Amino acid sequence: MILTYKVKYSRDLSAELAKGRQVALFALKTKSRSSKDVKHIGLKSAIANQILKKYSSNKKLKRVSSVKLTVPSQSIKFEKGRIKIPCLKLEIDFQKNIEKINQIELDQEYAYISCTIKEAEKMVVQHCFCKFNIDIPLLYPRNGFGNELKRELGIQTALAVGIVNCSYRAFRFPIKA
Repeated sequence: MILTYKVKYSRDLSAELAKGRQVALFALKTKSRSSKDVKHIGLKSAIANQILKKYSSNKKLKRVSSVKLTVPSQSIKFEKGRIKIPCLKLEIDFQKNIEKINQIELDQEYAYISCTIKEAEKMVVQHCFCKFNIDIPLLYPRNGFGNELKRELGIQTALAVGIVNCSYRAFRFPIKA
């Protein structure tokens, strides 16, 4: 599963963000995808390639309002609870249990860290004829809109808990224990 964490950092990246905006405007005008074309701007090629990819492939884009610096996973080093981004000379504290970091997007004050985490083992119930930890009267259909809404919420709760293999009919007509 991929999660994105929003982490505040303290370094001023306004010069790099301005260069990123220039790269995005260049991509909007020329639709170029090569970092060789924007070498004169001075932004590192790993970040420039990501910005060019994002803004030159979008055909509906008319103007650029704000640009985030996107750092790919190849340019990120994660060890001992610290993220190091050598191309920006930036270090961020990050104490999470993750498999890998997919990318980081940086704006004026926040870093949006997209990570892959290990999925928790899902609890799968084999049969619907077992006892639930869910209030059965909420699941049983009654007259009235309010009870219908409660029953739908009960079904969503049951699915969120991990009762995956149950049919809708089992929820509509539960067996009374």
